[in-house]
Formats: sequence, structure tokens, C-alpha cells
Amino acid sequence: MPGFRLTEPFPRWHHRVRRERAAVSRLDTRRNRLLLVFAAAPLGALAAGLAALLAARGGESPAAAGAARRAVELADFEPDSEAWRPNYPEHVAAWRRTAETADHEDDRTHGPFAGSARRPRLAEFPGLDRLYAGGPFAAAWDEEGGHALALRRLEDSRRLGADKPAACAGCKSSDVPRLLHRLGPEAFYAARLPELRADHGLAHPVGCADCHDAATGDLVLTRPWLLDALRARGFDPAAADRQQLRSWVCAQCHSEYRLRGTEKTIELPWGRGERFEDLEAACASEPNAEWEQPETGTPLAKLDHPDFEAWSAGIHAAAGVACADCHLPRRRRGAARISEHEIRSPLADPERACGPCHEQPVEDLRAAVRETQERTTALLARTARALDDALDAATAARRRGAADAALDQFRRLFRRAFLRWDFAFSENSRGFHAPQESARLLGEALDFARQAELAAHAAGPAARP
Repeated sequence: MPGFRLTEPFPRWHHRVRRERAAVSRLDTRRNRLLLVFAAAPLGALAAGLAALLAARGGESPAAAGAARRAVELADFEPDSEAWRPNYPEHVAAWRRTAETADHEDDRTHGPFAGSARRPRLAEFPGLDRLYAGGPFAAAWDEEGGHALALRRLEDSRRLGADKPAACAGCKSSDVPRLLHRLGPEAFYAARLPELRADHGLAHPVGCADCHDAATGDLVLTRPWLLDALRARGFDPAAADRQQLRSWVCAQCHSEYRLRGTEKTIELPWGRGERFEDLEAACASEPNAEWEQPETGTPLAKLDHPDFEAWSAGIHAAAGVACADCHLPRRRRGAARISEHEIRSPLADPERACGPCHEQPVEDLRAAVRETQERTTALLARTARALDDALDAATAARRRGAADAALDQFRRLFRRAFLRWDFAFSENSRGFHAPQESARLLGEALDFARQAELAAHAAGPAARP
């Protein structure tokens, strides 16, 4: 199986760097061969002892850590993360802290793009309420907070009202794997959120059972829509190694999705691939848009948190770095290493999140991330202004009597601009997952928005009867 990234091999420069490092390594080896001969025996004994100690203490994975000191037997698909605490006390304690989301807007440690701070997204740039008008996100679009708040945020959301379809809970509750297994996908999708609450015990936020097997602690894929998408792309989920799973468990929910049919079945639109152009083609092939922009009648679709797709286009994916390497960095507890389950911005702990690969001082790492995010923010602001100008031009054309058909070219261009803007705005790294890809998409969005504005200016009046 190829690497856990779904598209593109390693870049050529990566292989060149590896060859150069290998040459330096061989030179160092020759210089120090004599020292290694004398040191090999005691070091070998020490390594064997440490390996045995690590095995006894649990190594790196929650599975090994829990197996060494399993205090309770968990039911299959156990949804209550607190029930996992006796076996994984530090993991669950860290997960619980994801409910303590603070406002990091002025926090120099996290920066202004921490990702979980509770703030209204449509207030970030002027005109976004107009841009998303007519769609469900116009009612409310806030940062959702940490994983332990996911279900509460869903229930508090003003989008779609209280009687939400079951699909809305698909990535908001650790009860979902249990309910999919017990009810089956068809009955699950046929239910409504209040019914799942009242009759089937849906009560727990995103937690342990979303990513881990209750019996072994191993990483496991629990969402059928990701399994279907991987198979459609030619991957065998059962053959995935641990490093692949350290990204794929995140892709279950941090991906663009579609709700199909009256049943609102969740589907990842990866039939053509997971790059932006593949998602755009999937949107174009749908019979109906999600909503129409009310001033211009432009059919629009929303790209929801396409984090995995953005990461797939970036240098970290190409280098084999998994989502969990940065967002759940490892830390030592005695002889064991565990993944930090307070899932958050890597800027909260760059020494552990970035330090294993990057030797720069922590402040330099933070500065590099912020530079990327600030440049992306500037491009987003320019593109938002261009989209607003295009809407102004189209509404002016309508006022002067432009034929509706004369605005079709405007609508095609505006939709292309909007989808690119929305991808860059909706993914949660503010450009850092794939800086070049974000800049490319926003550059294209800016161009399409200005083309749409010109098309609106050129729209002719309706023919007289």
C-alpha cells in the first residue's frame, strides 16, 4: 500500500535531502567506528533493558499502556469516556481538558488562530453575512470548541432547529459507533436527533470510542463513510498501519462531506480524489445546490472543515507526518511515552509537537506559523472584498434591467470563486496545513471574483417584448 497520504508521491527534493543526510551519516559512522566497537556491548545491554522496561510500562500506544494495567473490562463500543479512565487515566484526563476551551485571541502562546476558541466565524471579515446569506450557516457559525464539547455545541446550534437529522450527530458523539452497530446505517439515518437522545441513549460527546477499540485500545476506523471513501480510492482499510491510522481516524470527521438523498446519508465525495478540483467536480455533478445567494440567484455549496484534504496537499503529509504527530504530541511519563489527548493547536506545545523534527527555537517556529497564517488571512480579506464587489456589480446589473440569463456567466464565475474561498476559510489551520495550496486557491478565487464582477458589468438588459 502506498503512504497514508492519498495522492502524490514524495517530492524529488525530499529524496535528495535523504541522500545527502545518508552520505553525512556514512562519514560520521566511519569516523566513530572505533568508539562504537568499544561502546557496543554495554549499550546493547542497556538497550535491551530499556526495551524490556518500555514493554512492561506500555511503550507509545494507549493499547499497550492499557494492556499493562487494565483495571476494568470495557463493553464493546463503550461510549462513556469516563468509563475508560481506570485503564487510561492520563489519556482521559487530557481529553477532559478539551472541554476547558479558553479564548486564545490575545494569547501569544497560541496565537490568534488557535482553532478551538469560541468566536463567531462570520464576524471575521466584513460582508460574510451577505456572502453566506440564504444558507444554513447564515443563522450561526461559531467555532465548535474542543472534542468534549462537541455534542453540547450541536444541540445549542441554531442551524436546522432542534429536530436535526441523525447525520448531524455523525461526528459529534461517541455513541455513534455503538448506534451504527446496533441499529444499522439505514435505521440510524432514518432517526432524528431527539429520537436518538430519548430512545437510544445518545448522550456522550466525541471521545475514546470514536478512535479506539474498547477491548484492545488499538486505533480503529468507526465511520462507514470513511471506509467507503477509502475503498472507492483503492485502499484497503484493514491493511492500514498505525501511522496511517493516526491520520485516518481524524479524516473520519475532519473532511468535506455530503448529505445524500432524503435519508441524509453521509458521504465523503472522494470518488475522483480528495484534492480541491475533485471536490469542485463533485459539487458540480450534484443536481441541486445547497442554497441560492438571494441577491443574485447564484447556486452555492458549502465545504465543511476540509482539514484532511488541505493537509493532504501539504508538505507534512508528503513527509509522512500524521495528524496525531502534531495535534497529539507524545510526552514521557517515566519510561513510557503517551500521546497527549488534549487535542489542540500545536502552538500550545511546539517543543513537543514540532521539536522532534524541527531544531529551530520555539519562538522561531511560532513566528513561522504565524507568518503563514497572517499571509493567508490577508489573502482571505482581499478575496472577501472582491466577492463583495462582485455581488455589488450583479445587484446593480439587476437594477438596471439586465436579463437573468445574462448573469449566468457571473454565476458560474462567482461560484468558482466562492468554493475556493470557502475551502481556504473553512479548513481549520488558516493556511498552515498547505500554505502553497491555500495561496493558490485564494489567488484563483480573487481572479474568478474579479472576472465575475466584470461579467456582471457587461450583462446586457432584458430584451423588450
